[in-house]
Amino acid sequence: MLEARRILKRRGLLILKCQDVRYGGKDYWMYIDIFNHATQLGFKAVDLFVLNNSIHVKTYNQRCSRKNHSYMWVLQSLTGGRV
Repeated sequence: MLEARRILKRRGLLILKCQDVRYGGKDYWMYIDIFNHATQLGFKAVDLFVLNNSIHVKTYNQRCSRKNHSYMWVLQSLTGGRV
């Protein structure tokens, strides 16, 4: 995101795909972290798409909900060039 901020013109768009993860028994909501980081860097959220990744994997000891979706952020640069 830092490099995108540096090279994008004012009102330029950055499209970013991410997915939530579960690690060590904890959920990490990556789309929220990306939103917070992007706003700190001078981006504005224009849109958010939720993509369904419907791959069925047979599991026997499922202890949490499956993360079978991902997000696609459309972010707009509020600054032009180097900040």
